[in-house]
Amino acid sequence: MQVNKEDKFKEFLKKIFQFNKDKIDLDFGVYRVFKRKQEEIQDFIDNELKNIIDNSIKKHLTEESKEKINEIRNIVFEHILSFFERFYEDGDFYPVPNFKQNRNQKGVYHLDYNGEEVLFYWITKNQHYIKSINYYNNYKFELDGREIVFQIDKNRVDEIKGNQKETRNIFLVKTPEELKESNQIIVKLAFRKNNNSQDDEVEFNVENLFELLKDKLSLPESIKEDLQFHIDKFKNLRNSDFFIHKNLKNFLTKELEYFLKNEVIKFDNPQTLKEAVLTKEIGIKIIEFLSKMEDLQLLLWEKKKFAYDVNYVITLDRLKNIEILKDIERFEGFERQKEEWKELGFINDSNISLYELFIKWNEIKNLEIKKEWLTDKQKETWESLFESDRETLENIFYKDYSFLNQILKRVATVLNSKQSDLFEKNDEKLKENIDELPKILENYKKYKTLPIDTKYFPHLKYRILEQFDNLEEELDGILIKSDNYQALNTILPKYKEKVQTIYIDPPFNTGKDFLYKDNYQDATWLTLMQDRLKIAKELLNTSGSLFLHLDENADHYGRFLLNEIFGEENYLNEIIWVYERWTTRTKKLQNMHDYIQWFAKNYSKLKFFEITEQLNEELLERKRKGWNTNTIKQGDKKLRQLLVYDWDLVNKAITEGKIDKSKYDKIIDATKQEKYANDVWSIQFINPMSKERTNFQTQKPEELLYRIINSTSDEKDYILDFFLGSGTTISVAHKLKRKWIGVELDDHFETIILLRMKKVLYGDNVGISKEVNWQGGGFFKYLYLEQYEDTLENVEFNNNPIKEKTEELKKLQELFPELAEQELLNLLSDVAINNSKSLLMTVEDELLTNPFEFKLNIDGEEKVIDLIETYNLIKPLNVRKIFEKEFENRKYVFVISDKEAVIWREIKELSKDINQLKENIQKEEKFIRDVLQNIDKFKNIYTNAINQYYPKNFLDGKAKELLTDLRTLLIKDFSGKNLSINN
Repeated sequence: MQVNKEDKFKEFLKKIFQFNKDKIDLDFGVYRVFKRKQEEIQDFIDNELKNIIDNSIKKHLTEESKEKINEIRNIVFEHILSFFERFYEDGDFYPVPNFKQNRNQKGVYHLDYNGEEVLFYWITKNQHYIKSINYYNNYKFELDGREIVFQIDKNRVDEIKGNQKETRNIFLVKTPEELKESNQIIVKLAFRKNNNSQDDEVEFNVENLFELLKDKLSLPESIKEDLQFHIDKFKNLRNSDFFIHKNLKNFLTKELEYFLKNEVIKFDNPQTLKEAVLTKEIGIKIIEFLSKMEDLQLLLWEKKKFAYDVNYVITLDRLKNIEILKDIERFEGFERQKEEWKELGFINDSNISLYELFIKWNEIKNLEIKKEWLTDKQKETWESLFESDRETLENIFYKDYSFLNQILKRVATVLNSKQSDLFEKNDEKLKENIDELPKILENYKKYKTLPIDTKYFPHLKYRILEQFDNLEEELDGILIKSDNYQALNTILPKYKEKVQTIYIDPPFNTGKDFLYKDNYQDATWLTLMQDRLKIAKELLNTSGSLFLHLDENADHYGRFLLNEIFGEENYLNEIIWVYERWTTRTKKLQNMHDYIQWFAKNYSKLKFFEITEQLNEELLERKRKGWNTNTIKQGDKKLRQLLVYDWDLVNKAITEGKIDKSKYDKIIDATKQEKYANDVWSIQFINPMSKERTNFQTQKPEELLYRIINSTSDEKDYILDFFLGSGTTISVAHKLKRKWIGVELDDHFETIILLRMKKVLYGDNVGISKEVNWQGGGFFKYLYLEQYEDTLENVEFNNNPIKEKTEELKKLQELFPELAEQELLNLLSDVAINNSKSLLMTVEDELLTNPFEFKLNIDGEEKVIDLIETYNLIKPLNVRKIFEKEFENRKYVFVISDKEAVIWREIKELSKDINQLKENIQKEEKFIRDVLQNIDKFKNIYTNAINQYYPKNFLDGKAKELLTDLRTLLIKDFSGKNLSINN
């Protein structure tokens, strides 16, 4: 019996929504959201969509017989099915413009070409690359008369986010499930990250599987060969990539036009014109329906992401108010902080009172030291460090405390001598500290750069931040755990055109660095990089540079991609990083170098400082001699040259008759002391035994980043690395007194990068530390961002919204059929948007009453979202001050920027008495005015829960609703053109 083409197409649509019964719950994308409403959506496809199609058929085939209508209907659906099947496989969209009936044959490509000399194109160019994951269907085979089923237990799956590298392994659950009624044995499997198995899980191998089954079945040892075959086959099930098309409607509409002209319309058959018209009309409606789904994914992908777990790391010497140390030491988290310091090797003695130490330091730091107290040798050092004959103890300490240690005893001697002039300016209290002075200085040197992490002191966070009058200026850097696209997209409003230098060391497109679709490895890599590099360009200022570190697997693609994004005119160099490593015998030459593509944002405004190298021994010998000679050829003549490296030595040699100037055709001045670097850099890998090693396989040496950062930026400039790896870029940037932004998604964010930066702040002595005289100190922020998977998880359906809306539209259809039809096509995307907690569409009351306790489902756990940090990033605000206040037992957090103030506040139940309500509002307004002192300096004052009860002149009419603004900002830069969003 012939299968009805219309029914086949409906089944195809259901497959797009991944409603096939064998697929386990490891699928990805917005379709996982709709699985929660599978029944309603299947009903929508079977009935409502069918009605829309029937209306089109009736409109165009009114004069045909019933038999003819059925014939054309079947042909039209055959065309539609043939067209859409080209682009979808297992519910995943493949943007392959393939115009052959057989998908496996190569077809004609139809590309948008505007006359460029060179068109750089790849198959997934107009899409976002989301991620690659492994997914596995239930795998069944027969063994000893029973059906064995390998099944991933969805409660035993560790999810990976964004573009994290696939590190999950399969484990066998020790207890199988026996279903006697179906004669099945279900072998449960777990999918765990980093071999993180549970107690009842063992490695999924043939020995463990045999042991598990032999109690249920009579199995001989020889069966192990068959078991191994099935294990291998299951493990080799394919990988899946996930992409989101940036304009699916436009793409499919063009492809449909091309398809109709080339494969449907036959000019010798008039009926095909009817088929084409009907196929186009129905096809456009299906495209509208599918593109709404794709645009919904696009919206949730491009939405700015929420920040959570925002904390700060600050060294003790950067605290403005020492009194807070007293509270830090009393806080219960201080013991955990000390344990971390011990683990990192910062302290041994945990009993010392930091507060008392810093109080004593404050008493003696202004002690004036005279130059005349020093030895002659020390006086020479003094001249190079200081400008006056008198300097304070603090000034000497911060410029060179090793110098201070040398004169410490002499200072104590002078103090003991009680010279009258010494205490004219110095406090008499110093006499009490004479004997303790060496110990105070020693302890201060040891403890001044201990890094405090506010995660141990959550209730003190705002008190610590309150000390600063210009928080943004004081912060050295920001560390973000996130997929790098989501991080770049979220920070773009705040850091647009503010970054001076970008260095990235991405996956090298080897297939080992990240997973990719079979046959799409290059396209996937290019799509991954294109999105991120486009935002990176927006982040760079006009004098900025971007360095893209690659090897031979991706260098050629990287150059083409950067030419397209930055323009060939902004290409500067392809730097060759040469290194040595152990060689192995292969059938090709051993690779001993990487490539670093260097592009400017704007070549004419490039900031660049020439790089000098140490002179080699041969050149140093010439300089010691004072001169050298050579012969060059100029045309047919040979010219003798005298190269002068030291004129004093040369003049002396001429006087002594050792050099006869008349014998030389040319004298070259070669006295310049520097040797300028070229585009070949010889810098060694980090020695495996070096203290600089962080246990990260692809760690780059600090010397390499030192050259890049030092030659293209000044102190206080922003440095960005969004493939952060081991954290070398931000480590070097910090030591060079640059500001920095680092982005990494993998779990080593906490175990390597964060700990490394704490060591840098403490004053590590590895890498370039000695060269730049690094003494420690600093202040940075680190935070986590919501990911795309989290956004999907926070779509919450209440009741039956799809069914309810469908019933409403049926009533509308009688009066406005075209409008109702359009609304039906938009239905699924509209329902998802209006039920998205991540878009702040379903949380009005929760946000109004207490924005400090707003929660989202992150990784299966309820996490408090930091709306304050999120708003600061995407508004954006240049935060000068941030502090917490209390008014009538309610929490308020004030954020002060250059021209705007933001007030986050708890709201208790409003009084039902109008007069009392007015009085409460007046009291609150007075409190806010007192805190802000002068509201005239603010253009706007944003706060939550400004409702109808607040008078228009509240805060001089400057008050604006904060949450409405936040909701708008989350999707402000959404690129989709075909999705309407009601804020």
